Amino acid sequence: MQTNEFILQAWYEKSGLIKYTAHRDVINVFYISLIRAKLPLCYTEGFNRIPRLSFSPALSLGVSSKCEFVNIYLNKRVEAGDELLKRLNDAFPPGIIFNRLDYVEADINKTVEKIKAFEYRCEIEADCSAMEEIGEAIKNKIAAIGSAEKIMVNYNDRVRDIRPYIDGCEFFSAAGRAGFVVKTALIAGSSIKPQLIMNYIMEQFKEKAIYCASIQKEKIIYKNQ
Repeated sequence: MQTNEFILQAWYEKSGLIKYTAHRDVINVFYISLIRAKLPLCYTEGFNRIPRLSFSPALSLGVSSKCEFVNIYLNKRVEAGDELLKRLNDAFPPGIIFNRLDYVEADINKTVEKIKAFEYRCEIEADCSAMEEIGEAIKNKIAAIGSAEKIMVNYNDRVRDIRPYIDGCEFFSAAGRAGFVVKTALIAGSSIKPQLIMNYIMEQFKEKAIYCASIQKEKIIYKNQ
């Protein structure tokens, strides 16, 4: 980092329709919105200069989150308070809401290195007549995960063992809904899509259009916790 650069780490929630926007397109949204917010941005070198940003591990398409973060490189330090939060939230489209700003001394890899796992809440909605069957199926699959040495799934036309990435999985049921909370481990800077676990747990229902599902990243679990 150059002496005249300041790294603003911005934490935000992502929900609504923008969760169906590909990560590369979300990056373009950030370029445009940060310029609109009139921050003193640092830019890349070269002919096509763009704001210097570093993002947390990309969120899977269709997944909402309460805990995304991005490092924004500035050429001047501005107060990381409520006024700046408002400027950012006013400049960004619906679905991206900033809730925390901090200055950090190192690049984003230093933050990622501290992460142990991500916690997702996977919720199932279905007709009342199907919920009991679905709930029992989820419980049985979670029990199988606990005793399994390997869990082989198809991903991108190849078979992959996802068991090392499952750091815990618990069933829940409330108000006519059922689902599970799963922790996906970050191993060597890489994790798995929560949809892979959802597909495995709901495997027996994949040919039946009897349920819909939502997935949200609830929190980040750090190694020192």
